[in-house]
Amino acid sequence: MLQFVKNKYSYILVLAVALFIIGLLVEKQSTNSASYGANIAKRTQSIIYAEDKNVKQFVSVLEQELGDKNKSVHLPLLLEKLSKRAPNYFSFFVSSKDSLLYWSNSQIPYSRTLKDNAKQKFIFHKNGWYINYSKQIGDYELNGLYLIKNAYPFENKYLVNEFNPRLKIPQNFSLVRTEKGYSENYSIKDADDQTLFTVSASDNQNTGLLETSRVCFLFSVFFLFIYLIFIIKYFRNTTWWQTGIVILFISAIRFASIYFKFPSAIYSSQNFSPEHYATSFLLNSLGDLLINSLLLTLFILILYQVWRYTRVTVKARSVKPWLSVTVVIMLIITSLYVALSHYLIARLVLDSNISFDWGNIFELDSYSMIGFLVISFLLLGIYLLSDDAIRLIRKTEFKKRKILLLYAISIVLFLFTWYALQNTQVFKEYSLAPFVLTHTMLWFIFLTRKVTLHRMSFTRTLSVLLICALFTSYILNKYIEIKERDTRSSFANSLSHEQDLIAEFLFVDELQKVKVDKFVSAYFDSYNKKLQNPATVESAVSKRLLQLYFTGHWNTYDLVIHSYDKVDQEIRSPGNKQVKFTEFTAMVSDSVPLASDQNFYFINNKALRLSYLGFITINNGDSTKAGTIVIEFKSKYFKSSPGFPDLLLTKNIPRDPLNTKYSYAKYENNAIQFRTGEYPYLFSSDQYELKHGLKQNQQLFKNENKYSHLYYKPLNSSLIIVSKPLANIFDLITPFSYLFTYFCILFFIAYFIVIVIRSRFKVDLNLKNRIQISIMAIVVLSIAVLGGGTVYYIFKSYSDNQNVRVAEQVSNLSQIVEAEIREKNASVEDNAASIQNALAGLVNVNETDFNFFDRSGKLLFSTQPNIFEKNILSGLMNARAYNELEYRSGSRFMQFEKAGSLQFMSAYEPIKGLNEKVIGYINHPYFAREDELKREISTFLVALINIYVLLFSIAVLVTFFVANRITEPLRLIQRKLGLIRLGRKNELITWNKDDEIGLLVNEYNRMVQELAVSADMLAKSERETAWREMAKQVAHEIKNPLTPMKLSLQHLQRAYHDKRDDMDETIQKISRTIIEQIDTLSNIANEFSNFAQMPRAQNMTLDLNEILKNTVQLYDEAEGVDIKYDSNELEIITVNADKDHMNRVFSNLIKNAIQAIPDERSGVITVEANLNGNNRYRIKIKDNGMGIPDDKKDSIFRPNFTTKTGGTGLGLAMSKNIIEGSGGKIWFETEVNKGTTFFVELPKIS
Repeated sequence: MLQFVKNKYSYILVLAVALFIIGLLVEKQSTNSASYGANIAKRTQSIIYAEDKNVKQFVSVLEQELGDKNKSVHLPLLLEKLSKRAPNYFSFFVSSKDSLLYWSNSQIPYSRTLKDNAKQKFIFHKNGWYINYSKQIGDYELNGLYLIKNAYPFENKYLVNEFNPRLKIPQNFSLVRTEKGYSENYSIKDADDQTLFTVSASDNQNTGLLETSRVCFLFSVFFLFIYLIFIIKYFRNTTWWQTGIVILFISAIRFASIYFKFPSAIYSSQNFSPEHYATSFLLNSLGDLLINSLLLTLFILILYQVWRYTRVTVKARSVKPWLSVTVVIMLIITSLYVALSHYLIARLVLDSNISFDWGNIFELDSYSMIGFLVISFLLLGIYLLSDDAIRLIRKTEFKKRKILLLYAISIVLFLFTWYALQNTQVFKEYSLAPFVLTHTMLWFIFLTRKVTLHRMSFTRTLSVLLICALFTSYILNKYIEIKERDTRSSFANSLSHEQDLIAEFLFVDELQKVKVDKFVSAYFDSYNKKLQNPATVESAVSKRLLQLYFTGHWNTYDLVIHSYDKVDQEIRSPGNKQVKFTEFTAMVSDSVPLASDQNFYFINNKALRLSYLGFITINNGDSTKAGTIVIEFKSKYFKSSPGFPDLLLTKNIPRDPLNTKYSYAKYENNAIQFRTGEYPYLFSSDQYELKHGLKQNQQLFKNENKYSHLYYKPLNSSLIIVSKPLANIFDLITPFSYLFTYFCILFFIAYFIVIVIRSRFKVDLNLKNRIQISIMAIVVLSIAVLGGGTVYYIFKSYSDNQNVRVAEQVSNLSQIVEAEIREKNASVEDNAASIQNALAGLVNVNETDFNFFDRSGKLLFSTQPNIFEKNILSGLMNARAYNELEYRSGSRFMQFEKAGSLQFMSAYEPIKGLNEKVIGYINHPYFAREDELKREISTFLVALINIYVLLFSIAVLVTFFVANRITEPLRLIQRKLGLIRLGRKNELITWNKDDEIGLLVNEYNRMVQELAVSADMLAKSERETAWREMAKQVAHEIKNPLTPMKLSLQHLQRAYHDKRDDMDETIQKISRTIIEQIDTLSNIANEFSNFAQMPRAQNMTLDLNEILKNTVQLYDEAEGVDIKYDSNELEIITVNADKDHMNRVFSNLIKNAIQAIPDERSGVITVEANLNGNNRYRIKIKDNGMGIPDDKKDSIFRPNFTTKTGGTGLGLAMSKNIIEGSGGKIWFETEVNKGTTFFVELPKIS
């Protein structure tokens, strides 16, 4: 197990651990930083010192220019020019004798309180906290404001009460006006050492350090995962129980991390918040799902490695029932994992607020990308498990009929499991799609495993990614539609008792304004005193409320205003229908006001028409009751809301995006009451109800007329229809295109990282890879440049079209406003109220937002007065626009402006009165168009990207074939060069084209012909040398037995001469000796005869795997020796050789290995086959014998050399000749007393 820590990739583990420890230390420091607040205050103060210096320098420039009276005529234009040099977040106003001459910022309201607070250094003014730079310069008063923090009356995505970003104050700090009563406040002083304000931290957590610790943890996990990927190969040498311990250990750590929310820096981030996704305890956030899916894939990868290198031995194959059960179990496990993955993907869509809709790319965010990453890991696990199952099937060597039988059994058992567990969480979502994916992946791998045994080919990789993209796009489309239908159902339900949160929010303000309106209270007072007739009071009050207060969003309602005197008697014109005050009180008697002090009631009239009732009590100056105004609000028929600016929505009043997504209609008593959207609904609901047989409380989805309709009957007399366009084929293809591109990019990034790290950042690409990468780089770069240019053109085109539309609208507005003013003879000089009354009449006619400013740039009228009343904008015309129209006599001015962070197009035109003199300026702010811009651009981009994805896919395929086409001649020459052998006829290459390849082919053919001549001469020389060497060796070998024969005969002669008594015994002994030596001579003669007369090799395409298996099996029963064979998943080892010769070679090598092991040692011999990178098979025979001494290494393949006490030493020499004659090579590596490894390498035959 030590190999998991000590290996060549240990530096990655060290880096991961180091980053994790650093993350823990930084996290601890971030939560226990006592000096954090003081450091922030110190940094802020130094920034303010620098900003204060810049502002004072600019103020001195202004002071100098204002002091020059010769420039006073062109002062506004001069100040406009100077304002461009003003420091960021500094705004100023210049006035003279209570007349405002210039303002640099229309977002900051101007008021005389600036003059009153001139001596205060730090002030709150309207919509923010500022450092005040006010001074008198001759006849001019300068009021300068440097922003410290925004202070809007409410917040939303555009209006955020945050510190000036230049001050770099963290979000967990708040501004405190005084130091009193706060123990953790930090004073911020100016250059004069005066306290401006204090900041207070909600906690001592250093957000900067916290982010740093998160980054450390993130990279730690990344490098740890990379390390585990690289050391996975070491699991092939572990046992199953060791692997199980590792997996259980990692799982325990992960469970503890979830239970204790550790590290806290990670679990306090948004990615680990249940706000975005939550399904269960283990899957309580998107971050948890990502880590768990990552670990699940890692565990599968570990088991994949262990299983991949587990041998199915001959003995295991003999126990066929066990092997068959294992195959079935593996297939069922694969199906179960696919079911689990399908469930997780389904819940990821249904249980989250994350968008997975590629149709609107602007809705996709970082959470969407994390979700797609989770899906990628799950799909990788599916592929690995499927590949594992197929590898096992291949190893068993079962016949096809049995494989099909086991496959059928696994399907039946899985379907039975699904039936038994169909009510569980995982199987509730199971459908045909995951079943098809399972068996498509299994069959695809089964069929391709015959062709590509080891490496993932380019085509196979793309095919797997294609299958994954098809499955994912189908699943996402399915569950996005399910989620959309749930949303539509909720929307339809809400329409049946709809409430208008915006109206409820606005009524608070309008109530207070009307209460303090002296004009309204004067009319009631005069009526109570019998000074006004009912018709005048009713008309005046209604007109004033409709023109000044209930405009803008209230235009979506029909308003009926009732006035009652101090004793609740109705003030009405003669002939008008009387409505008693008690009727209204009865309507709300059982209702609760929407707010405790509003007297604003929602009326559920069951007519599907949104209705409210508002009560406004009017008091006299002495706070006695003067009367009551009752307003009926009923939503208008047939018209959709013109839209209320997002700028005015608070956080607790989210804008409903469904209004733009759906068409819908409401019916009451068979008659249409309300409709909106593009779908042409019928005026009567009879046909709908008869056609579909709708019942009360029933919800029915139907696809008709290219729309998906939801029919909902909340009551027998009511019907609601909510519709959306059906997805076309283009909409269905879009997710597939994006997902296929996403998976390709993800795969190539992962592949590149693995290759780079494995090669120690030295990537060596072959010619084919370089061609493919070059072509792909050119294609991708071209698409990126073309795509970028197209997107730029779309944005520019839309911007130009928008400018044209805005220009047309402001031009139409100016004509309408001028006509209205002239018709009513309104004049600013006579009475500003006359202009306001004239413009108020246009509100209900024209649904376009506009503002009207007088000649001094002050606001007179607005269709959205709340924007100015809430101090979001100042009520002053944009200074640049004002100067352009007022001083430069422009006829129109357009520019982008900002309100908070909302950017919008704004157009201005002058308005002329009766005498053709300019009386003011009309302004058309193009509000609430951001969603429209996004939708239009998204439509273009989706179409564009689909085209580019198609081009990219075609480019990938073309690159593959082009690279193959270019490199095929080079591979042909490479193959022919590899087949060149001395001593036999080598083939020439036929090439008919006269190109660069033809030159190479000609040189190759010339070399082959010259080589044939040289080979003949060399062979002749070698034969002569070999015979001479053979003659010497034969003579030497024959001399060895002749010497003892000669000595034995001499001994016999002496015995015979001496007439020894044991003559008979001596003759027998000497005879035996001579016979033994004669046998030795006979053996020598036979061996040399065999060596000299070895039959010519009958080469053929054969499977070396079978020869190795049979040879190992032959010697497997040898006593004291354990022989193992590992084919490394090579099912077929095809070579061109003589079968008998190969049997002789490997039999000889294994026999030598057995004989090299001492008797006192337990022998272990390993035979292993591999396919190396240059397309050659390498067979390794390794023993743990005595090894070969250094002085004998050079002679090991020499004929008649042997390290054994018996034998002729011809075995290895013959083996060498056989291997080299087959186009291979043989060599060895040895270590004395540890063993020897022989290597045989032969070329692969396709």
